[in-house]
Amino acid sequence: MDDDLIRIHESSFDSMAEPVVLEPAEAEATPARDEDHLPNAREAAAGSQPDALVSYIRSISETPILSREEQYTLADALEKHRDAFLDAVLGVAAVGRAIVDRWRERKEAGYVTATLSMHHLDGSGRDLTAEIDRALGAVEKLIAKRESAAPGTSVRTLELVERRVEKALRAADLAFEVVVDAYRSAAAGMAKRRRSREAGLARDRDRLATAAAALARYEETKQRFVRHNLKLVVKFAKQYRGMGVPFLDLIQEGNLGLIRAVEKFDHHRGHKFSTYAAWWIHQAMIRAVQKHSRTVRAPSHVYDLQLRYKRAEKKLRGRLTSEPSRADIAEELGISALEMDRLVSTMTPIVSTHAPLAGTDSLTLDDALADESIADPGDDLDRTVVEREMHVLLEDLEPRERTVIECRFGLGDEPVQTLQVIGQRLGLSRERVRQIEARALERLRRGGKAAHLASLLDREVV
Repeated sequence: MDDDLIRIHESSFDSMAEPVVLEPAEAEATPARDEDHLPNAREAAAGSQPDALVSYIRSISETPILSREEQYTLADALEKHRDAFLDAVLGVAAVGRAIVDRWRERKEAGYVTATLSMHHLDGSGRDLTAEIDRALGAVEKLIAKRESAAPGTSVRTLELVERRVEKALRAADLAFEVVVDAYRSAAAGMAKRRRSREAGLARDRDRLATAAAALARYEETKQRFVRHNLKLVVKFAKQYRGMGVPFLDLIQEGNLGLIRAVEKFDHHRGHKFSTYAAWWIHQAMIRAVQKHSRTVRAPSHVYDLQLRYKRAEKKLRGRLTSEPSRADIAEELGISALEMDRLVSTMTPIVSTHAPLAGTDSLTLDDALADESIADPGDDLDRTVVEREMHVLLEDLEPRERTVIECRFGLGDEPVQTLQVIGQRLGLSRERVRQIEARALERLRRGGKAAHLASLLDREVV
């Protein structure tokens, strides 16, 4: 049903939409989170899978896709609201203190401080840890200077220090979410000091109110940007079906990647948003497959090869008149037969022994599996018969000959042993043990017992 439903809406996923009118949003005192107003695939999954998928696809299919100009308009609005938020909040002393406290906690705990930078994971190769430590170390000194100012310090002097703090925080190139978290912490602390008459507190409250309005507009614009691109996630999620993660979960993980793409998109570079977002969406889905599809995680390149396998298989089905064989797919991928066998083994689904047994209400697969710890009574009976027959066959041999035969063939309680081990046990040379073995087997052959011994051992006796 997934395929049919997606095909029904596929034309709307790939077509361009009518222009979207972008209206200014009202500022909210408490900005909503990203996911509060977006169609949620995981919530939809609370119902049956087909119904949930129908509901989710229908909810996003009614939202038109933006043109490049409309995407740039939204991106420009995002940038404007983000800058307005930063202008208001970076001059608040409590925000600077919250940022420095978070940096100091990470540093003292031994965590990487580069994660606080907006350039983290951008592949620039810069030493972001050193940059963040240097920038926030300077901010920490400035904040300490402001906090230790004498009670009679002029407002002008305090404002000068605050401007230097703001300049240093901007130079640190902090990740936007780091500043947002610091703002929320500062706003919560400010609410507890509502009646305080501390100098500058009223000014900070005004700045936080301005920041709250700007952040609300930013979040609303970001949600709108994300909502108009949710179809892109469904389109990419189809490539990862059958890899151990439910389709709706793939969509939800892809949505998180889409949100990250919206936050990081720089429209000034002239890139098309869908091209830029594809990388973030694919990375989110690949991580979901790596984390949730198997008990034992496979390396990233294995999942990349699995995707290539699925594409090659689909391509060959359209080209060949029969189902493509492993050899056909291996040739298409340019890998050896051994590599192909290893790849296929990584794609074998893992079934839980606690999974319900088909056709039953209460039994699981574990209930239907044989208990290998319990011996088969038939095996015990066969073993008794064989031991009795062996005793009869070997009773004509001399004691030392019998010992050699038992050790060489693993009869009775003896394990299979080499000539050298048997020789050490009997105090004989390896060659002497071989001679005793040959003589014993010759006696068995002359007595017509060699064939019977071979049938019992299920091997040739020479």
